Amino acid sequence: MNNCDPFFEQIEKSMDDFMAVRSFKDPKIPTKDPIGSQVLASLAGILFECLTRFKNSSATHPKLNDIVRRFQAWQDSWITGISASPPYFDDEFKYTSQAARDHITGYLKAKAKCLSNIVDREQAKLEKAARKTRRLSKFNLGTNQDEGIFSALHLTYDGPGENSCLGVPRHDNDWVNIEDIRIAPTHEELISTATPFLPANLYGAPHPHPDETMQRLLDIQFRLLREELTAPLRTSVQLVREDFLGQRKGNEKDSRLHGILKQRGGKYRGLVDTQGTVMFNVYTGVQFISLIPDRRGLSVRFSFDTPPGRARSSQARVRRAFWEGMSGKRMMQGGLIALVWKFGHQLDVHLGILASSVKEITESIQESKDRTSARVVFFDPEIELRILNILKDGCLQHDSTVIMVESPVMFEAIRPFLDTLKLAEPETIPFSEYLVHRPLGYFRDTGVLPPRYARNPGFAYQLAPLFSPEAGIDDLKLHVNDQESVATARHQLRRSRLDPSQAEAIVDALTREVALIQG
Repeated sequence: MNNCDPFFEQIEKSMDDFMAVRSFKDPKIPTKDPIGSQVLASLAGILFECLTRFKNSSATHPKLNDIVRRFQAWQDSWITGISASPPYFDDEFKYTSQAARDHITGYLKAKAKCLSNIVDREQAKLEKAARKTRRLSKFNLGTNQDEGIFSALHLTYDGPGENSCLGVPRHDNDWVNIEDIRIAPTHEELISTATPFLPANLYGAPHPHPDETMQRLLDIQFRLLREELTAPLRTSVQLVREDFLGQRKGNEKDSRLHGILKQRGGKYRGLVDTQGTVMFNVYTGVQFISLIPDRRGLSVRFSFDTPPGRARSSQARVRRAFWEGMSGKRMMQGGLIALVWKFGHQLDVHLGILASSVKEITESIQESKDRTSARVVFFDPEIELRILNILKDGCLQHDSTVIMVESPVMFEAIRPFLDTLKLAEPETIPFSEYLVHRPLGYFRDTGVLPPRYARNPGFAYQLAPLFSPEAGIDDLKLHVNDQESVATARHQLRRSRLDPSQAEAIVDALTREVALIQG
């Protein structure tokens, strides 16, 4: 590609001259008249080879991109000229038949579109890299380690919803704005193997919302807290689903789920990413009993196999002691459960909240050591209609299997915080200017304002009560907007009942909207 720019400039000048005189003929050289289609096809071939044979030619030689853009215009001008009636572009091609003309011009248009697509693609790569560079250049990173972290974050960034690398959401609950996200995960979300969008809790990290805004902070806190809630259940459901559908390696009968089904319940111990392990409770033999009104809506009463161990003791008091002792570990009221329903080759996952108290569960195990009952309020009304049909028919289909997977996280304990983060108006959050992410050293340069009430005209703190009577100080006022008054207060308080660190701390607390005091 040496000396290619002068070559492209000469091409551009010559083509402009041809278009101006509306002919490819050279009056100074008496040769056979060239045909415009041959000229344009040859030029398209040269441009294609330059773009494909020489890597990064679009980036290193901007003139090449200009020629490709101009080529489209030159071609359109030539086609219009030979197609006019009468033709005004002097070219032998104008005498060809309409069919031949359409065939050749269609071929040239396809070539031009191919060239434009290559340039557009390469330009998009350059613009994306430039945006990342601009974002990185905004940050004053102190160490090479910081630069590596931020570079990795920007290079691996895969945004939420339609901002993802693929341009489409990962599933039906993947949204750019958290107010659109359902707190309880959906069926598609639980079975999706795509990595969820988890923003870095760092200033300057890539994020769909602007820097230094409360909207961004609320988004980060919501997504990270929600991931703590949903990740264990998502992992559990995917392991069970793989076993159910026989997607795991080896014989399906040797799967962990097969063993649990055989012993009618138990703990599933699975391997995640070949390194971590996960353990969760699986309850088998689910059978629906009735639909009961609940303060949250309709609750479904169902029975399931009592888990192995002391829960199946022949003595009722031992069974009762088991469930009472496990009240904070198993079947927690307000806990999140997933009903995994396999019907033929189809598998559905329905989420709900356990509505039964420990008392209800212990009462249900009095009569039988093999069956336990509980109530669940499901999030989706479709499952209620499905269960209603089951109750109407009297039994499950013969090839149906229903099990229950229990999440180890208390859903109802976390839900109110997620609701608040999701629905809060960012502009109403107190002290938002201090809570949002700021660059390193920001508060060292800008400082913290005094409390709003202390900025009222004429307001002053009376610090005299901090002194003993022997100190002889009956009046010591602190005006937060007067630096001399603040300095005087700091000096005088050294004689007060406070030790030096306490004296400094109280002045700092009284003169700042936000203060962190240790001790």
